[in-house]
Amino acid sequence: MDDLERASDICRGGRGAEDDKELPTVLLALLYDTRLTVCEVSGDMAAVDDVLRLGMMLLGRTKGEEHAFMLAAHADAYCLRFQRSESPADRDDAIEYRRRAQDAYESGPEWPKVTLELHQQLMQRWETEERPEDLDELIEIASALVEKHAGDELVFYLRLLTRHLWVRVNRTISAEDMDAMIDALRNLVRLIDPSDGQDLSRLCYLLSLRYRRSHAVSDLDDAVTAGRASLEVPVSDVRQMHVRLSNLYNALGSLAASTGSAAAYNEAVEVAERAVGLFPEGSTDAAGPLTNLSTALWVRFRALGDSADLDRSISYGLTTFETPGLDDMERRQIGATAIVGLTLKFRRSGDEATLQQALAVIERGVDGSAAWVRSLQGLMSAVAHHIELASGRESRAGEDPQRIRRHSSRFTRLCSGSTNAL
Repeated sequence: MDDLERASDICRGGRGAEDDKELPTVLLALLYDTRLTVCEVSGDMAAVDDVLRLGMMLLGRTKGEEHAFMLAAHADAYCLRFQRSESPADRDDAIEYRRRAQDAYESGPEWPKVTLELHQQLMQRWETEERPEDLDELIEIASALVEKHAGDELVFYLRLLTRHLWVRVNRTISAEDMDAMIDALRNLVRLIDPSDGQDLSRLCYLLSLRYRRSHAVSDLDDAVTAGRASLEVPVSDVRQMHVRLSNLYNALGSLAASTGSAAAYNEAVEVAERAVGLFPEGSTDAAGPLTNLSTALWVRFRALGDSADLDRSISYGLTTFETPGLDDMERRQIGATAIVGLTLKFRRSGDEATLQQALAVIERGVDGSAAWVRSLQGLMSAVAHHIELASGRESRAGEDPQRIRRHSSRFTRLCSGSTNAL
């Protein structure tokens, strides 16, 4: 009875275990289990605090696996307290004791379970506070779990790893993270039959992104292969299919620019056309795919020289620019692309109507983005070129000098108008 009274006194916040060496450990453990049951059933905060005090005493008296077990149990008790208090300090203590339990178990059979529990707790804190160090630890944990599992469990942990790496890649564009995620996605594609379309599309995207650093055409070849495969996987979500087509379109564009392959240019146009077909004509959802198609066509024109591509590019660009419901930013972005096709045609032909179309787009609004700067520089260069022609510094066979002089003043006025619009 004396032991029971002393144990009860401890629960009430009395002397700690370091001051009461005679209290049997088995009694502490029994009282711990009893109070734990009470707090789980009743939710009583006083009972939770009793469990925490008793747990600290038991931690001082246990070793080896029993100590590891008590560390995990103590983390559970702080989780219970956090559920009632919602105090970040309780959550932090739960995570700290779970870390200590993970270390204590080392590579034993309980290590994966405790490690996954630590992962879950860190994930909850990350979703609330977005501490960068939590994301780093989540990636470390997922990587460690990947190394220790195979089969279906390996797929599960690879999914965890890619989820966390995707977040960090989009924040840091780290080359190391990009390589790690590409490896993880390749493993998922290898392990899952049939492969997941989203995995394949992300692999396509990341390989294309890595090419900008590696300049390895093999990355582009693999990106295109993965992108094509992603389109073979059925998907009911139109927007998800659009993402897959966009990723493949970008990979093909890079491959065409790198190799000069007519087949790659042609496939990029075909993929862009397929993306346009996903959305109703005239909808704002179709604006992005139409802009890609316009770009793919003038890019192919510059490479292969078919003037029909340039005419189609301009037509799509201007149609998209006039899409009802676009906000000002979207319209300006589309306008910058439309100017490129108009500039290419004007440089070729010197057609005043084409220049007027370009200036009409400019008058609707420009911004300081890199795309607009390049578009305007290209247009001004083309205007300067034709003013030079009309001024007689360069003369082309068969041109009427009087006509050139008339166009010279007209081009000068239009050039001045474009400058005022800026």
